[in-house]
Amino acid sequence: MHQARLVFLRSLLTFTLVSLIWLILPIIQVHADTDALKNTFGARKQVTNNGTVPKVQGVDAYMTTPDTPIPIGSGKSAGPVGITNYFTMPYAESGPSKTCPLTCEYHPYSAYRDINGVGSEVDRVDLNLLPGGWYHYKTFFLSNNIWRIQFCDGNGCLVLRDVDLKTSAGVAYAIAGGEGLNTNFGPVTSAAFKWRNKAGTWANSCYTDILRNVNGRVTACGGNFDWTVQYP
Repeated sequence: MHQARLVFLRSLLTFTLVSLIWLILPIIQVHADTDALKNTFGARKQVTNNGTVPKVQGVDAYMTTPDTPIPIGSGKSAGPVGITNYFTMPYAESGPSKTCPLTCEYHPYSAYRDINGVGSEVDRVDLNLLPGGWYHYKTFFLSNNIWRIQFCDGNGCLVLRDVDLKTSAGVAYAIAGGEGLNTNFGPVTSAAFKWRNKAGTWANSCYTDILRNVNGRVTACGGNFDWTVQYP
């Protein structure tokens, strides 16, 4: 009788462990999924009469800070202002972001990838932004493959980072728009949008192209070289 009871208890323990493993595995599976990045940008691409594309070597714009609803503990909404080939490397950008790890926070960030795809993203958690507030972001070529990423507020401008993109040739687009990591994004508005060509000349511009991997809404360009992006 004692031995039969012992066998029963061992069987019950094995069943319980198997059941627990079965219950835990789907949870592990969910958290192992790749992060989903959604984006939509208004983009400036200048094409000459002979069809060539002058390379962009800078971008400059004011951007509102997003206050997109984000569940606590997940997701990030941002308003990138950057230079990019979009479909290939490299890129460099800065902008406002909202994250909600425990409580919601608003900070500027910078991100880049060089021509080999090597780079990083850094949130300046020491710099707090007002949700919906206007701030100034700028990225431009310095020299010898180095590009400067800047942020400006009412106290002046500071360098977020100087990054080595492994190229001085420039890229196809200057962009401003919205981006969400595992979340929706916007509304965000860019204004006084400028781009810089290889000769070092800055010029205000509306977007000429829309670049996106989700069908975000982009308003028409306004008189202050401004547009708003939102998804959904």
